Amino acid sequence: MAATAVPGFRASGMNKTGTQPGPNAANSWVQVINWTADTTNYPGSTVDAATNALLSQGATAAATVTANVAWTAGAFANSISARLKKNGTVIATGSAANPATVSTSVTVATGDKITLEVSDSQSLASLSPATINISGTYIRIT
Repeated sequence: MAATAVPGFRASGMNKTGTQPGPNAANSWVQVINWTADTTNYPGSTVDAATNALLSQGATAAATVTANVAWTAGAFANSISARLKKNGTVIATGSAANPATVSTSVTVATGDKITLEVSDSQSLASLSPATINISGTYIRIT
């Protein structure tokens, strides 16, 4: 009987493409969309275009999932926070900062979907939302 090889865990990454308006309501979470796989730094990385998620390459009990959100304030002092989801469930929430960062250690399985959301605690976010920037906005599974 032949043994089936189980692929090991490999790091994955994706980078933001195109700017995106931040949340247009205070304290509401909005998914960051439009990504490209960072196959230069993380070969084999894949983005699920339908869900704007980074797919895990293999399984591990202790993956570090990190996101960085670079943003530019609108006319008012926006206050952006980031949170990570795995398969639709929140796994970590960061504090408001610029850039907004969030990181956690979590078990991942092959094909787990990691997504990123942002929130703005500025009460006037609807009048002048922040802009989520291309450069410096990413998700990594390492």
